[in-house]
Amino acid sequence: MAADLRLLSLDGGGVRGLASLYMLRKILSYVGSPKPCDYFDMICGTSTGGIIAIMLGRLEMSVDQCIDEYIDMMDVIFNPKDKKMLPFKLRSGKVQPRYETENLERAIRQTIQKARHPSDALFRGAKTSACKTVVIALTGEGRTATRFTDAYAKHGEHSNFYNEVKIWEVARATSASTSFFAPMDITAAGEPRRFLDAGLGSNNPVNELYMEAMAQLTGPDEELDKRIRVLVSIGTGKPALRGFGDNVTEVAQSVLAIAEETQTTANTFHQIHKVLANRDAYFRFNPPDLSEVGLDKASKARIIATRTEAYGTDADTERMVERWENAAGVEQSALTPATSVDFDNRTLIVRVCRTRKTA
Repeated sequence: MAADLRLLSLDGGGVRGLASLYMLRKILSYVGSPKPCDYFDMICGTSTGGIIAIMLGRLEMSVDQCIDEYIDMMDVIFNPKDKKMLPFKLRSGKVQPRYETENLERAIRQTIQKARHPSDALFRGAKTSACKTVVIALTGEGRTATRFTDAYAKHGEHSNFYNEVKIWEVARATSASTSFFAPMDITAAGEPRRFLDAGLGSNNPVNELYMEAMAQLTGPDEELDKRIRVLVSIGTGKPALRGFGDNVTEVAQSVLAIAEETQTTANTFHQIHKVLANRDAYFRFNPPDLSEVGLDKASKARIIATRTEAYGTDADTERMVERWENAAGVEQSALTPATSVDFDNRTLIVRVCRTRKTA
């Protein structure tokens, strides 16, 4: 089978997620500026990258719509007036959430409603595109990565839990960084579970994306690498020293670990999948310096825009984007797009998606 799949991976990074959106807008402008849900077959994200993945994939926003909503959301979530003076408790020294979790939840729900969905819409609900959305969070008990999927049940799923999880709950789960917000407790199908931000360990979710694509988009006798037309991984630049941990020292250490992990993950993926990289099927875009932009500095949006634009117009980046253009193509997603049929003045959404081959 021909290489036809396009995959998109989005790092976490707080307000610096805006940089990934500016970079995504640039590369898509080379192929006609399509909506990501009509162009990519699978979009995966962690933390604020997970929120962006939801907006682009599950809520089916254009990049420009997502940028506008993201800026508004960050202004509400990281309002300095609501910020606690200390990131830790004086008596115990343990980190406490510095921002109001209610603001985050309200901003997420409002974004969902603006996208013309009920605020309590299910994550696995009706949508018009065939794009699959994957969002990463950590389980609170085992600290293992969980992949929330929007358009399908994962293979081996024995619980109805994921069928009943709501969009806003998934967004909260992936963004529940313990230095900023409280953990996310979700009860669905009678099962109570706790989730945390997956930033430490999966802040660059490219491996999670690859594993999910291998499970969902290939048959038992197919090699995913041969099916991939382009896999794009977009980072959020080098972070400032702000993050999470059990005490003040661990806050700085945790964020340094996140910064190192995203690049280490990118380097390792490149080494393991050299065949993809060598045939221009794997691209990593990551603005090199946003070190003065803290994860919660919503007021730094202009700096993010300026630095990302400078990175995007750098000669090396331009050459990489041109290679991306040649490799990616301009046609829609390889998965069959949805078709709208008018029936008695009502709109019926017909979805036909590629299914896994069976032996």
